[in-house]
Amino acid sequence: MLSDADKALYARQILLSELGLEGQQRLVNAVARIAASSDARAREVARAYLLRGGVGTAAAPEAAAVSVAVPDSVEVQRIAGDPALEGCAAWLAGAFAAVEAIKQAAGVGTPAALDPECVLSREVV
Repeated sequence: MLSDADKALYARQILLSELGLEGQQRLVNAVARIAASSDARAREVARAYLLRGGVGTAAAPEAAAVSVAVPDSVEVQRIAGDPALEGCAAWLAGAFAAVEAIKQAAGVGTPAALDPECVLSREVV
């Protein structure tokens, strides 16, 4: 059960009709698993998002393990398309992976994937 402090901390998320109190409880009861082979920069972005969402804050024995699909460095480089954009690609990949893991842990939404043709560009359109 969420404490009053947890309810205050996650109040904005609890207000979301898709999540609510029960969904937030599922997030707090979940533990994230990120592969060591994932891109380090993207992994850190994913961890930050997961932490702020409440994932992994209660590592109870019955905690549900959620696999976080953070891409490796080769995939981040592919998404970047240009070495100058690798930081942006890592942020995008990490944030996207975390949101998908949060949806899975909370049991909400429809699974999604980044478009395999997605490549960042320096062009401003």
